Amino acid sequence: MTSIEILRRKPVYFYTDAQIAPDGQGSSIRVYTNLRAYLDLGFYVEIIQFVNLSDKASQFREVIIPNTKWVRIDYFPQATNILKRSAYFIGFPKSIVLDIIFPIKPFVVEQIRQRDQLHPDAIHHFEYDDLASAAVDFKNINSVWSNLDILSTRVVLLREMRKEFSNEKINQSDQARMQQLRDSENLIARHIKLILSIASHEHDEFRNHRKYKNAEFFPMSWPDEDALPRRREWVASGVLRLLHLGSVDGFLGYDSLKFILEKVFPLLPKDKLNSIELLIVGQVNDSEYSQHISKLAKAYPQVKLLGYVEDLKQIYSKVDLQVVGGTRATGLRTRIIESFVYGLPVLSTWEAAKGVMALSENVNVLLATDPLIFANKITEVLLHPELLPELANRARQTYDQYYSRKVAAEKLQTYLENYF
Repeated sequence: MTSIEILRRKPVYFYTDAQIAPDGQGSSIRVYTNLRAYLDLGFYVEIIQFVNLSDKASQFREVIIPNTKWVRIDYFPQATNILKRSAYFIGFPKSIVLDIIFPIKPFVVEQIRQRDQLHPDAIHHFEYDDLASAAVDFKNINSVWSNLDILSTRVVLLREMRKEFSNEKINQSDQARMQQLRDSENLIARHIKLILSIASHEHDEFRNHRKYKNAEFFPMSWPDEDALPRRREWVASGVLRLLHLGSVDGFLGYDSLKFILEKVFPLLPKDKLNSIELLIVGQVNDSEYSQHISKLAKAYPQVKLLGYVEDLKQIYSKVDLQVVGGTRATGLRTRIIESFVYGLPVLSTWEAAKGVMALSENVNVLLATDPLIFANKITEVLLHPELLPELANRARQTYDQYYSRKVAAEKLQTYLENYF
C-alpha cells in the first residue's frame, strides 16, 4: 500500500478519445468527473486526447481545466497489412489481434512508450476498452481502466435494436466478433492494475462472475452539485409534467421512449392522460428511429418533442418527474444521477436503473417491472403529488452519501493506495 502523499508525486497520464466536458452527453461528463477526482486529490494531470484533426465532425470543444496539460494526438485509421490480418484470423499474438479490434491501440502504445521512458512510475488512466487495450503491451505500468459499459454486452443489444428496421441477422461472423470482444475484455483485465466500473451491476459482473479481482465500483459524481430551486409548484394546476432525456434515435433514448409511448401510455385512462404533459428533450435526427418515435408521439397531443436544449436546469426546475423506460440497458443512466442532484424524482424500469447504487423503491426512486406498474405509478403520483418533494429530498441525500464529488475523490484515493 502506497500513501496518497507519495502517489501524488507521480504524474497522471489521462488517455481518452472522447469529449471531456462538464455538460452535454453523459459520457463526456463521466470523463470530466473522472479527471476532476484526480485533480481533487492534488495530482498533476496530462490529458492525451486522440482526435482526427482533419475531420471537422470530430473537432472537440476547448474546455479549460486548471492544473492540467492538454495534448491532442491526430488519430486516423490505418490500412491493415497482411501480417496483422493473418494474426487476427489465427488469434495470435494477442497484442496484434487487439490492434485489429481496436485500430487506435498502436497510437496509444506510442504515447505510453514516450511517457514511460520519462516517468516509469507514473499513473496511466485509460477511458474505454479501446485505449485500455494498449496496456497489454506493457508489463509494469500503473494502469487504470475506466469502464463505462461492458462493450461485448452493448454490441449484442445494439444488434437487437437494428433488427427492428432491417432483416439483419446475427451470423457466425457477428458471433465471432462478440466472442473476440469478450476475450479482449478478459485479456485487458489481466494486464490492468485497477478497473473502475461506473455501474454497480457491471461491477458485479466483472468482480463476482468474471473474477476480475482488480475491479472496483467508482461512483459518478456530477459537475455542478448546487441545489436547484424550483420555478414551478409540484403538479401545478393539476398537470403532471413528465420529462424524458436522451437522444431520440440513440440506443437508450429510443428504447425508453418506445416503451413509454407504445406500452405505458395506452394503459393510462383518458382522464389521466389529459392531466399529463411529457417533454422529450434530446437530439432528433432523420433516422428511422426518430421517425418512429415522432409517429408514436403524434397520437398524444400532450407529448412535446423539444429537441436539443442547451440549459437543462431550466427544464429540471419546471417539471415533476423524470421517466426512464426500456428493458435493454448497459452502463449507467447518468441522467438519473443528475436528477438526484437537482431534486427531480425519477420513475424508471428496474432494468434501466439497475446500474445505480443504493436505490430504495418508493423511498428515493419509483421503480416498475412492467408497463402496467409503470402506468400505475404515474397515476399514483397524479393522485398523491405530495409524494414528490419527499422523493426528491431523499434522492438528493442518496447522492450526497454515495455519489458526491467528495465521495468520489475518497474512493479513488483508497483504490490508488491499495493497488499502487
